[in-house]
Amino acid sequence: ELGIAEAVAALAGHGHGEAHGGPTGRIGPVLGLLHAWGPRCGTPGRVPTPGLLTGLSGIGYALLRLGFADTVPSVLLLDPAPDGGACD
Repeated sequence: ELGIAEAVAALAGHGHGEAHGGPTGRIGPVLGLLHAWGPRCGTPGRVPTPGLLTGLSGIGYALLRLGFADTVPSVLLLDPAPDGGACD
């Protein structure tokens, strides 16, 4: 569900009218499911795993994207870091 929210947000950011407001409508249900069931990995048997795409790291990263999309780049869309990835 978090990957779908990411895709809808990307479409809305590129001006697709049908996707406008879509990401906001998905955040509430996602947070409700996380509160009710806890984080559920996309692995067989929902076994917790630390992986980025189907595991707990991916859930955490997607939540960071939902809250701070302007500063956290999208891994799914291979976005560059907002400051160009420069380290100070």
